Amino acid sequence: MLYGGYRIRALIAYLAIAIVLDLLGRPIVSFLGQRADIGKTYGAIITMLVILGFIAGFTVMFVPVLSEQGKDRALFDFEGMQGELDKIYDRISEFFGTSREVVEEAVMDSEIEKEVTEKAKDSAVTTLLDTLLGNNDPTQHRTDLGALYGLLHAQGP
Repeated sequence: MLYGGYRIRALIAYLAIAIVLDLLGRPIVSFLGQRADIGKTYGAIITMLVILGFIAGFTVMFVPVLSEQGKDRALFDFEGMQGELDKIYDRISEFFGTSREVVEEAVMDSEIEKEVTEKAKDSAVTTLLDTLLGNNDPTQHRTDLGALYGLLHAQGP
């Protein structure tokens, strides 16, 4: 049974897409047929154009944001960052007169990495919300939704 489902997974995906399009499009087609007195064929064509317009709009909205993030990630110097962290580890171990392994263990125990990662995620989400809502100027205050997300997430559950 599972093997058969695996073999027809593409068909199942197309059926799922068709069901979603039907659930989205049927009310629009019936509205166009009843209120605008447009036939079902033309109503279906208009509905598909509207759905394709929404898909194109979302694509146009998200592709520049994702490509900019990709460029920033490509320009980030991971090796340089690792070298700077190595220097910091060496300085700390030299200052305290311990080995590098002891310093690494102390850092892991303090959960600094976890806190930095959580704050970076929060910053990325609020930046994305601000970008989507039109606040592209970093000198301006954040939008209300981005600020609200930051406040709610900073207070915790």
